[in-house]
Amino acid sequence: MKLQENIPLATFTTMRTGGPARYFFSAQSEKDVREAVQFAREQALPVFVLGGGSNILVSDEGFDGVVIKNEVRGVAYEEAEGKIRITAGAGEVWEDLVADTVARGLYGLENLSLIPGTVGAAPIQNINAYGAQASDTIDSVTVFDTESMSIRTLSREECKFEYRDSLFKKKKQLVVVRVVFSLAREGTVNYSYKDLEKYFSRKNMSAPTLAQVRDAVVAIRTGKLPNVRTIGTAGSFFVHSIVSESDAEKVRREFPELLTVPYGNGTVKVIAGRLLDILGWKGVRQGNVGTHSTHALAVVNYGTDNAQEVYDFAQQMKKDAKTKTGVDLNFEVNLVGNFVDKDEV
Repeated sequence: MKLQENIPLATFTTMRTGGPARYFFSAQSEKDVREAVQFAREQALPVFVLGGGSNILVSDEGFDGVVIKNEVRGVAYEEAEGKIRITAGAGEVWEDLVADTVARGLYGLENLSLIPGTVGAAPIQNINAYGAQASDTIDSVTVFDTESMSIRTLSREECKFEYRDSLFKKKKQLVVVRVVFSLAREGTVNYSYKDLEKYFSRKNMSAPTLAQVRDAVVAIRTGKLPNVRTIGTAGSFFVHSIVSESDAEKVRREFPELLTVPYGNGTVKVIAGRLLDILGWKGVRQGNVGTHSTHALAVVNYGTDNAQEVYDFAQQMKKDAKTKTGVDLNFEVNLVGNFVDKDEV
């Protein structure tokens, strides 16, 4: 493990903005993670764990602490109790893992195809797409606890998964190092999500295979979202909002095109992308920041190196939604470092 200083973080994020890390470690094992955390303790500095950099916005001043690039790798397959258990290092590329499981004929991850980032982000964000979420298949998560300086393994129940949420968002001291998934050799594909139903209806396919569902998800995502390899973006900037059914109906009276999905206990999930489309945010551009031409949720960096500019644009979207509909849009993207709210200046 090598200690580096003042390393620009923009090159480690898909948004392609952000200042330097005061200290930067590349951790390829649990031992490396421990040593990096110990260094941070001795220097009395905060720690930020970096994965694929696909769901973060780093401030222009960077991070005045220790950044640990999680590169714990390795994937192992074993059969147990009629299921295939897959143990994957947090630094593995998520899309590579999904592609491999589908190639092996294993059911469970196919609807989560083409999501950028690493395996470690899957339980933290409880990544969710096309009617599936990571917690559907996660069996356990092994973490390094920076408070007790020990390795712990948490069961699915202990991870406290909710919609795009988990224990790890609240307990920042838990660094994910390995994730165990439980997949099936025989299963039923899930293509009930609206976009998938439309896709297979257009192709007159009534019984798609596992591989065909993955291909469909890849095709839909490719058509909707910008490619992080060619353009600066963190993907969907906002999560869908959970509101009461009565509040949703109030919004629908003025905006009949509002799209919601039942969420239980008298609540619904407001589809954030549709809401922003209705408000006219698709394809908007201000200077070098904007939204993608096909998806209002995707905030795009068209050439700025100023993270504050990206933040200000996203805040405008958030404020517009609140003012016109009363719906609070929350960032899916994690903010690293300090940003200035113009309303507070």
